Amino acid sequence: MSQSKSKIIHKAEKIYFSNNNNELLAYLVPHLEKFNISDEQEDKIFNHLFAFAYAFQNKLEEAERHCQSCVQVESNPLDHYFVLTYSHLSLREYDKVLKYSEQYVALYTKMKDADFNYAYSKTHLCQMHNCIGSAHMELGNQEKAIEQFSQAIKIEKENHLPYLNLVNLYINNKEFEQAKKIVHKGMKLCSQVQELRLLEKSLTERPSISACMIVKDEEELLPECLDSIRDWVDEIIIVDTGSSDTTVEIAKSYGAKVYHQEWEGNFSKHRNYSTSLATSDWVFIIDADERMIPEDIPALMQALQNENVSIVSINVFNVYGQKEAASTFLPSVRLWRRTENLQYEGVVHNLLNLGNEQPVVRVNVRMKHLGYDLTKEKMHEKYVRTKKLLEQQLEENSNNAFALYNYAQILKADRTQGEDYPLHNNELIISSAKKAVELTSPNENSERHIHLMCLDQAAWGYFHNQDYENALQYANQALEHKKNYLDPLVLIGHIYAQQKMWAEAKAGYIAYIEQQAKYSPETEIDSLIFSHIDDRASVYYSLGLIAETEKDSQLAKSYYLKSLDADSGFIETNSRLAQIYYVENDLENAKKYYHQQIELSHKTCDALVGLASIYCFDKNYEKAESYYKEAIALEEFNSNAKVQFVRFLISMQRIDEAQSVQNSLTDIPNNSTVM
Repeated sequence: MSQSKSKIIHKAEKIYFSNNNNELLAYLVPHLEKFNISDEQEDKIFNHLFAFAYAFQNKLEEAERHCQSCVQVESNPLDHYFVLTYSHLSLREYDKVLKYSEQYVALYTKMKDADFNYAYSKTHLCQMHNCIGSAHMELGNQEKAIEQFSQAIKIEKENHLPYLNLVNLYINNKEFEQAKKIVHKGMKLCSQVQELRLLEKSLTERPSISACMIVKDEEELLPECLDSIRDWVDEIIIVDTGSSDTTVEIAKSYGAKVYHQEWEGNFSKHRNYSTSLATSDWVFIIDADERMIPEDIPALMQALQNENVSIVSINVFNVYGQKEAASTFLPSVRLWRRTENLQYEGVVHNLLNLGNEQPVVRVNVRMKHLGYDLTKEKMHEKYVRTKKLLEQQLEENSNNAFALYNYAQILKADRTQGEDYPLHNNELIISSAKKAVELTSPNENSERHIHLMCLDQAAWGYFHNQDYENALQYANQALEHKKNYLDPLVLIGHIYAQQKMWAEAKAGYIAYIEQQAKYSPETEIDSLIFSHIDDRASVYYSLGLIAETEKDSQLAKSYYLKSLDADSGFIETNSRLAQIYYVENDLENAKKYYHQQIELSHKTCDALVGLASIYCFDKNYEKAESYYKEAIALEEFNSNAKVQFVRFLISMQRIDEAQSVQNSLTDIPNNSTVM
């Protein structure tokens, strides 16, 4: 190894061992071109340091790409298994966390010395068992999670992280005595005990909480909401504004205190009435179409016990469909000490008046909101009601920036024009958003969130109008003020993709992936509604399409697999992946993904024709014919399906039938013939 390279590595090692993670990559990158990084023995250390450097900077795509190439050739890729585990835990890809962490543990037990592996230590082994436990906990494998956290504690008794995870797991299971035992053990043995001390306090002291709600005709949604809070709030206060169903009876069956107030078309008035009736230490706001996540309650209780905390914001995820996939996200103030006497303002989309100096504490606690997954009739009813109230509000004050933002937002929800959505409302969406931008400043705390969201609204409006220049201008303007704003980030990729500017589109999509991997809702300080909190499936799919356009089928395949990791049934990802395997003559994988397309997403003519072709190779002609017929029934005017079926019939010596199908091709524009 040359002396200059030796000096560089020596300094990089010092940076690594000093835990100065931000400096490591900045130091290494300038030397990347100077030294040819190979997989030879003399460059092993350099490779390993680069793997950690990329991971520490949350450049997870680069970290994984670097590690995967090294894992294939190194006899002891311990560091790379560690980095891959770290990266996939950040990406919340828990199956891969288990895969790589378990490979790390298996290799670790066989090694006798570090052999240039920086992750060969008791601390790293403890972290790997902690990662395995965390993955099992997220996947619902609680017994395995307990086993792994306990193993991590056994390996390194002074590391507080597995204690915290194990305690929270027991609290979630309401095994409070077990939780106390682990806390007490950790308090004695760990070097860092601050978080354990807070958990100990949460297990012994508990503030009282009043859940305050306003409802009307919520018999379908109310029970599940109350089920999610009944075990940890001290009183449930419900203001009913005129229910004609069994809402009131359901509320009383849960022990709620029910009050009646006639609906006056003013959400804030009814909301403020409900909070005025609270008697507990804390006021908690929840609606019938919302549910708390049980395992997050310990973290909430811990925050409420902090005497320096008076106002708490939590993470609200709007969820849709049977899988309850999160579509939008926003931080929302939902709890405050009753002595704060906070009040709501605004007739619709009521806004809590926090004043200018009120500190808000973000807590990593999740609430699910089902309010945008109603029946078509109820959604239209909600749309008409909200639009009318907002128009009344803007009639009274046309310069109300928050009302302008909400007006643009509700116009995006208008489905009355069917397939024309959202084009028919775009001009009004853009004008409302731009006016709100002019009325607000990104430098004023009370206005910043409105300003940013309206820049994003205008950008998407211009995008739907195919005015890509203005769309890009407004998206970049939003990112100037907030570089990790995920919504305009993904839009930039779409803007360039629509213009077939593939290099720029790829850069935009990769920027989104990197920022999305680093994004943590609990650290968000802006009260923004995110519509693209997790668009990984869509972005990887788009990157796959670009790779196919550029004739790089292997890269396309890797992106499609990542898309399926994020969403196993995302639109036509399975079908496109199957087609790549088909061209490679890997018919087993082609068949697998064509079937997944049909089972997990929706039937496509390409998937059905692909399966028919594969079953022809398998000489299962009956099944092949059934798929050809299904494809033609699905898309009557698909010439490819009919041409393929004609060829199949000819191969079966069924000439008359083939001629009949051939004749039907004359009804298809630009048809193909085979006879």
